[in-house]
Amino acid sequence: MAACNACMQWQQALELFEKMRRSKLHPDLISFTAAISSAAVGGAWQQALSLLSEMRHLALKPNLLSYNSALSACEKGLQWQRSHAMLRQVQQERLRVDIISYNSAIAACEKCQQWQQALRLLQEICSLGHLQADVISYNAAISAHEKAHLWQGAVELLKAARRRGLRLDAVSHESALAALRPAEAEAPWEQSLALLEGILQQAIQLTSLGSAVVVQSCAAAEEWEKAFGLLGAMSLLQLKSDVNTHGMLLAECEQRGLSESEAKLLDL
Repeated sequence: MAACNACMQWQQALELFEKMRRSKLHPDLISFTAAISSAAVGGAWQQALSLLSEMRHLALKPNLLSYNSALSACEKGLQWQRSHAMLRQVQQERLRVDIISYNSAIAACEKCQQWQQALRLLQEICSLGHLQADVISYNAAISAHEKAHLWQGAVELLKAARRRGLRLDAVSHESALAALRPAEAEAPWEQSLALLEGILQQAIQLTSLGSAVVVQSCAAAEEWEKAFGLLGAMSLLQLKSDVNTHGMLLAECEQRGLSESEAKLLDL
């Protein structure tokens, strides 16, 4: 079954497990855990929970790996409430939950746009003595805030991670920048620009999407010179601007008679 999981052939792995049972063989803890892990690969949360329940019925006590696999299945299956309940069950059974357990639960909340639950779980990790939130924890929590258009919360989480000495990656910063989109947030353009400057100082490689948000923020605030300058910088960094942003700036150049800037934009 482990070989099937490694090849992402999770359905074949589950079929192999069923054949084992039909052959009157008695699956042990390792076999059940491997089967749950197979279900997790495919996001088959119902099968994962059914196998977990069957383990208990057979007096096989699930271990942390069993639960973490089931938590992963719930995350992929967008079952944040079940994921949360399972995390509590693991704690009740006196198993020492690890960061993988929490990250799966936070990711489930993020995927289901439950930013408050994601934040609570992150705060819970930080309050525990034996666990440290990692980049994955913060990425999921920041993304949850971005999906809820809560730019202040996303930026605060970035700052909190830095205070803890974590070096967040492009995923974290692009989620925070996405939360600052002018169409979705009444964020000051200075905030977008400050965030971009911080990213560049840390030599974090952004995609065109993240940089375009800052250009849009400046344009929405009618800070045209800064928007033009940023677009030029994006070109130097070999980042392409999106069509809407480019079109907006071209229209502004035409309206204001900025023929030189318009020519430069057409060359980008």
